[in-house]
Amino acid sequence: MVCMLLLLKFPARNNIITKTLFNSDDEVEYDYSGGSNQNDSLYKYGLIALENIVIKEDAEVRRTPNIARYNTLYVLKFGTKIYTKSIDKENENHVYADTSLLERETKNGFVAIYAVKPTTLSEKPVGYIAIEDLIQKSEFKNFKPQPKRMGIEATILATIQKNLVIEGVTYKLIDDNKRFNNSIAYGDFNNDSNPDFAVILDTQDNSDSIFLIYLMDVEKKDYRLVFTNAATSFLKINTIAKESKIIFNAETTSFPFDGIQVTTNEPAPFYYFYTANNNSFTVVKN
Repeated sequence: MVCMLLLLKFPARNNIITKTLFNSDDEVEYDYSGGSNQNDSLYKYGLIALENIVIKEDAEVRRTPNIARYNTLYVLKFGTKIYTKSIDKENENHVYADTSLLERETKNGFVAIYAVKPTTLSEKPVGYIAIEDLIQKSEFKNFKPQPKRMGIEATILATIQKNLVIEGVTYKLIDDNKRFNNSIAYGDFNNDSNPDFAVILDTQDNSDSIFLIYLMDVEKKDYRLVFTNAATSFLKINTIAKESKIIFNAETTSFPFDGIQVTTNEPAPFYYFYTANNNSFTVVKN
């Protein structure tokens, strides 16, 4: 008896892609089968493969360049290296580059990415990622990641958003996450055992700011605006907890209840504390 051993060789599977089921009419497929490895080099078409770095903590990689449901393949962590195709300005052929060749690479705010540096036009990407989620490696050393924006309770956010026009001027929540995270302070500022808050807002063109204090109206179960102060140099605010020791006029003192410290461009901060006799706030400078 003669035994025959039959060896079957299967193509290596791309171990980057996670198997996922898709079911959406919104997905769009792109054909990358045209051309050949011998005739469609990137150099020939004035293109180049760029090395990029992921700058989002968890960047979604999608099968197609859209936000269709069930379209996410996997996520990439901050600092992951990936490649994209672009026009090579140092290649003499770039002046003849057909920009339409890159249309399938960039669409709907997404860009095709490659795990290994591509050398030909017909190489198929491993997925698509939002353009804002990556940066060229050459620029990464100057990249400063934005801190995560802190959350705001829905009731407080709604109160702020319905009171953005003050004395004819329209304000907005601060755009920059770092400043935003220092623009809201919580406490019991009038010592009635109910939560209050203060907030800094910017004008639409970011040229000026306004400092606002809201107290809880127990009867209406809603916040009411009790203090406003517009200026150009509000930087951050924070709560001074009741009976906290602070240095004021070179002496150690404390607030009888929660107060607010406001930092501006001036060397010393300002303190705001509630005065019951006029149901408002008094400001003192350190």
